[in-house]
Amino acid sequence: MSDRPDVPRHVTRHRNPLVFLRAARGAYRGDPATESVYASWAHALAQNESRVDPPIYLASCTGGAALHRAAAPVLIGRSAPAAAAVLADDLARDRRAVPGVIGSRAGCLAFAQRWRRHTGCAHRWRMRLRQHGLTSVAAVPVPPGAMRVAAAADVPWIIGAQLAFRAEAGMSERPSEVAAVVPGRVAGGEIRVWEDGDVVAYAGCIAVDAAAARIAPVYTAPDARGRGYAAALVAALARELLACGHRALFLTADAANPTANSLYARVGFALVSEQEHFDFVAIDDAAPD
Repeated sequence: MSDRPDVPRHVTRHRNPLVFLRAARGAYRGDPATESVYASWAHALAQNESRVDPPIYLASCTGGAALHRAAAPVLIGRSAPAAAAVLADDLARDRRAVPGVIGSRAGCLAFAQRWRRHTGCAHRWRMRLRQHGLTSVAAVPVPPGAMRVAAAADVPWIIGAQLAFRAEAGMSERPSEVAAVVPGRVAGGEIRVWEDGDVVAYAGCIAVDAAAARIAPVYTAPDARGRGYAAALVAALARELLACGHRALFLTADAANPTANSLYARVGFALVSEQEHFDFVAIDDAAPD
């Protein structure tokens, strides 16, 4: 599909996700973990473009790029502040509901300041996100049970777990959206579960390209925590992905979640980069960054 010509000259909107990925280098250059986020979305969109409604906003300009999907924060990666401001101007033209922005701190603040000018919304710091990378898996204790590929019969459990995961993380996602996405991920072989009599944990994965993959999300049922299921599941999934030829794996964790960060470190993941997540809120709800 062709790019839209009816936008400001300094911003290019993209309909082809793979063209967008090539044009978005300014938002991830030098940061393979952030590149993997952009690439995973671009490849997923290229495969399922006709099912995305409303269309995902994909735009690039010199020094940055933005990706926005319904009900999610806009992703600007390592976009330069000037680029982030220009992208905010362009996105504001669509009058989309945008709950926040994720990226480098300077870029996010520039985007948020321009967004306030257009919408009247203030910004409030939400969390710091750590991007972790792995190239070899450390040995971790193996609890009872084993990992297996999720099957159609697991879909109801995974939908419930995904909704619980999002609620615990404070992220909004409509049940209908989860119910629409999970069956496709299961059918595509992108979810693994750990089964110990019953299913107790699950982890998703997506190939970024032939060289890299991302693991997300990772969730253990509350009554099964503290037994090593998540670490064993992530380690087993990481070994599988590396054996398939992916040379690097990436995942994201909240910097304020010591349990998750410690778990991933035990498996062999190391910090690659950090990003900030800001929410857009009414002015009375804003707080110091």
